[in-house]
Amino acid sequence: MEGSQGGETIIGSSVNNVLNGNGGNDTIDGGDGNDTLNGGSGNDSLVGGNGNDSLVGGIGNDTLRGGNGNDTLNGGTGNDNMDGGDNDDLYIVDSIFDVASEVFGDALGGVDTVQSSVTYSLSANLENLTLTGSAAINGTGNARNNVINGNSGNNVLSGLDGNDTINGGAGADTTNGGNGNDRIVDTDFVNFDNHNGGAGIDTIDYSGITFADGVVTINLATGVTSVSNGNTETISNFENVEGSQGGETIIGSSATNVLNGNGGNDTINGGDGADTTNGGSGNDRVIDTDFVNFDVHNGGTGVDTIDYSGITFADGVVTINLATGVTSVSGGNTETILSFENVEGSQGGETIIGSSSNNIINGNGGNDTINGGGGNDTLNGGAGNDTFIASLGNDSINGGDGIDTANYSQLNQSITLSGVGTVQKAGGFGQDQLFKVENVIANASVANNTIDASASLPGVSITVNLQTQSLAANNVPVLGTLSFTAVNFDNVIGTNANDSIIGDGQNNQLSGGNGNDNINGGAGNDTITGGNGTDVLTGGTGNDVFDFNSITESQPGVLRDVINGFSGNGFGLGDQIDLSTIDANTLLAGNQAFSFIGAGAFTGVGQLRYFGGILQGNVNAGLAADFEIQLVGTPALSVAAGLAGSDIIL
Repeated sequence: MEGSQGGETIIGSSVNNVLNGNGGNDTIDGGDGNDTLNGGSGNDSLVGGNGNDSLVGGIGNDTLRGGNGNDTLNGGTGNDNMDGGDNDDLYIVDSIFDVASEVFGDALGGVDTVQSSVTYSLSANLENLTLTGSAAINGTGNARNNVINGNSGNNVLSGLDGNDTINGGAGADTTNGGNGNDRIVDTDFVNFDNHNGGAGIDTIDYSGITFADGVVTINLATGVTSVSNGNTETISNFENVEGSQGGETIIGSSATNVLNGNGGNDTINGGDGADTTNGGSGNDRVIDTDFVNFDVHNGGTGVDTIDYSGITFADGVVTINLATGVTSVSGGNTETILSFENVEGSQGGETIIGSSSNNIINGNGGNDTINGGGGNDTLNGGAGNDTFIASLGNDSINGGDGIDTANYSQLNQSITLSGVGTVQKAGGFGQDQLFKVENVIANASVANNTIDASASLPGVSITVNLQTQSLAANNVPVLGTLSFTAVNFDNVIGTNANDSIIGDGQNNQLSGGNGNDNINGGAGNDTITGGNGTDVLTGGTGNDVFDFNSITESQPGVLRDVINGFSGNGFGLGDQIDLSTIDANTLLAGNQAFSFIGAGAFTGVGQLRYFGGILQGNVNAGLAADFEIQLVGTPALSVAAGLAGSDIIL
């Protein structure tokens, strides 16, 4: 319906009406239905009634009443008075003298929004305020939980009481949350904003910003957010932070903080207080500055690090366990550490346990105990006398300074240690590489723990004494001599250079490899193999076997091996020389056994003679010695084919 240019009363029906007052001071009542009411010029009174109505006052000082429904009220020019009534209403304000108000609160009034192009303060029972345009105008909330949005200009936005959310938008804005637990949203790091959370537990929220890594620092302790390009903004009285989608450094205060890094590679330091941190996506570093407060840390997705390196603490009282997600202190304090792959230990000694992931664990200061858990881990002890508890996986272990130990005793598997610190774990447990580790402990309850230097570089030799539990790799390129304490090892395999090997009281298997080796079995029933080269072999006490597998291992004349202290004990059990794997007759196929002829001269191929302390063997038709072994002291030999007590195994 179109009204006249004079004032009149227009009443709609129950259907959806469009009622235009045009000129004059009109009274328009839409009744039921979703109505559109336009007052036109004049001081009009518009009543929407039931339904979702649109009320436009037009020119003049108008009064608008929305009634029931989700109404839009626009007073137009002039000083207007608007009341949306029940439900969720929208007010359009263009004058500082406009009044938008509701009698009822949330129960009947709904959630109402004022869109204002001028400085405006919300009246009671209105919830939200959005500033429009680009003018430098201000907005103020009320005691309710307000959502206040600035425009593109420089705004001053105040929440007052209630748990408010304030977003300044573009422009250099000043915000103040007031009382209540407020959230201040900042949409860029470009403008020089001034944010104040006010009283309550307040959050500064940068989560809508995408920014390059490493250029932003958000510091609650100093109350400043700084950017590497020189931009800064003030952030006062905030307890919590939502980081951007890029990487930044977030520093908490002495209060209890909740710090979320969100996207990017973040560095988060909660400072004092019982803090909750979450790295979010990206490879994040969470820094903890004490073991006193009950913090909750979550690395989020990515490869994340929990960092205690700034803490000085007494040895042995802290356990950092990535597998269980708990850091515990002997005084009873605990904190949660979830979804972390890497650890920076404190400057005191602690126990650090990895997870099934590939962990990087740095013990730093103190005497640390480090267990990488499953996965292929990189473990660094740092300063102090550190102990590494070996586990499943291919691990790199660097002891750092101090006297450090790699302990394999709990594996229940034999290990093989090379002269340059490679440890092969049996049972498919993987292979470790040791650097700057002085002690290696094998499991004493399993057999065949072996030092194997056979793959050493040319010129490298080893000096091993199982009695003193010492291993030295000599002439290692660049490094010189590498020394280890090797505990609970049974067997040794030498290099291609000249090795010195001493066994202990166990039944050792000692092999020199190539080179001119000196091997002493010590106590126990040992098996000693000199290998190629001119070797000096000593069985020591016990019933020892000197094992020869090729005629090249002990050649005639000055190249022959020497056996000291051989004691065959007649046909009783004693020392033995094992030649069974040498083919006594190379003229025939297969492996032929030797025939022992005593001290007489060779008369045919495949004979073995002993004269003047020299054991000689012939393997071809030349009737000359093809190999020789010298037995110092010319002990008597008792030899019989197939007899268990034979001094020579033919």
